[in-house]
Amino acid sequence: LFTEPTPAAATAFVASKSCSRAQRRELAALAGLEADWRNCDQGIAENVAEMASTLVMELYETFWFFRRSLLGVKTSCRPRAMFARRMATRPLVRRARDQFWTAQRGVAV
Repeated sequence: LFTEPTPAAATAFVASKSCSRAQRRELAALAGLEADWRNCDQGIAENVAEMASTLVMELYETFWFFRRSLLGVKTSCRPRAMFARRMATRPLVRRARDQFWTAQRGVAV
């Protein structure tokens, strides 16, 4: 599952015959899906398709988000390293259109 290059490819893999019903059940348990979902009739193609998309959303996308977040940034650019060099990120600013707090890219001067 995690070796697939895109979420669409991962969904296709989980929905295909390459992934057995028992494996989908185990993945559903790992993802924390309710017992009704784990034990659904996988003979119905729509159930398999919906289960596959849910599993990819719960497991694949979450895994890659955290992996990229934790390993994708150079060590020298992480907040702890910047703090040690007495550097800071730009201050947070509230965006008017959606009221989210964001920081511009780059380092405050």
